[in-house]
Amino acid sequence: MSAPEPLPRDVLGHARAYVRVDQQTFVGLPELGEAVRAFQPVPNPAGQSAAEWLTERALRHPQEATVRLRLSHGKVTGVYALCAAQIALSSDERAQLGGVHYRTQPAILLAQFARAAEAPGIGEEMLRHADSSARRALRYIGATVLVVDPFDQDTAEMWRQHFGFQDSEQPVPGNRRLRRQWLSLQQ
Repeated sequence: MSAPEPLPRDVLGHARAYVRVDQQTFVGLPELGEAVRAFQPVPNPAGQSAAEWLTERALRHPQEATVRLRLSHGKVTGVYALCAAQIALSSDERAQLGGVHYRTQPAILLAQFARAAEAPGIGEEMLRHADSSARRALRYIGATVLVVDPFDQDTAEMWRQHFGFQDSEQPVPGNRRLRRQWLSLQQ
């Protein structure tokens, strides 16, 4: 088991910092717990769901996803979480990935993603950071795509229009009307 990433005590003073968090982080830096409890996401169902997840379930042990916070001067301005997943892709979709053979492909799931209501315009930056984290993981595990499970039709459209995610043939677990979406990690 590896040691947690070191967390400088002054991280709360930075204008922008991404911090991987777990229970040990909160023991070592209690102010971070206060910042998490004060997090106010974009006021929509997807944002509210992510904030609830962050405060109530994100850091339980065992931790099911790696959680990263975007901090700005001691405030949580965004959160995302990554974990392992898989996705079923059609033959046309697999051709876009260079002709990968298997219908079910290994993936990295962007399990949660939310920004603070007071931090417009950081979504693309946060996705770039999440994508970079996912690509670093490729040194240790195989995956061909980054996937998201849209919360609702509005967020599905946001992922398509703003970030270029494509719908797969696989439904979102628990919602057969929505499709798991993907973006290639092969570039």
